[in-house]
Amino acid sequence: MVLGAPVAWRGGLLRIAVAAAIGFACLAWLREIGGPPVLRARLGPWAPPLSLALHVTVEMTPLANLIPFGVANGSVYGFWVGALLSWLGWMAAVLLQYGLVRAGYRQPREPVVPPRRPAWLARLPIEHPAVLIIGRWLPGGAYFVNLAASTLGVSLTRQLVCAALASAPPALALAAVGARLAS
Repeated sequence: MVLGAPVAWRGGLLRIAVAAAIGFACLAWLREIGGPPVLRARLGPWAPPLSLALHVTVEMTPLANLIPFGVANGSVYGFWVGALLSWLGWMAAVLLQYGLVRAGYRQPREPVVPPRRPAWLARLPIEHPAVLIIGRWLPGGAYFVNLAASTLGVSLTRQLVCAALASAPPALALAAVGARLAS
């Protein structure tokens, strides 16, 4: 037990840590090759699926919201495709983070709460749609909202609906900025 937490919770954190390490490695590789425009030039029609896979992988890191993937998608693939790739990347990250956290639990509906957490976090109604939506707009918020909601037993359906609603405006806005920068 870590801090009195069940083994399943510790295993979920380990899975997330490994996924975050892979995400940081993908960021380093993408930066080394010259970014998404070079990726598109090298891979042609295979670039959007690979960009989506990289976007999902990078979303596994806490710093993912600070990386302008939405702007890059808009500048490389245009407004509509860029917005769609960003939105799909964020939705896939929700699924992946939920699965990684919940994989070790024997009873999927039972929340596992870390025993030591700040009082304000204990009072935060993480299952409330406003928290699930607005929390994703904060820097690094989506990562922590996904992990907290998954750990505390918020249903996958509620997380997906809230993530879909929260991700659409930023996907459109960032793709518009990227498309404008590219033109």
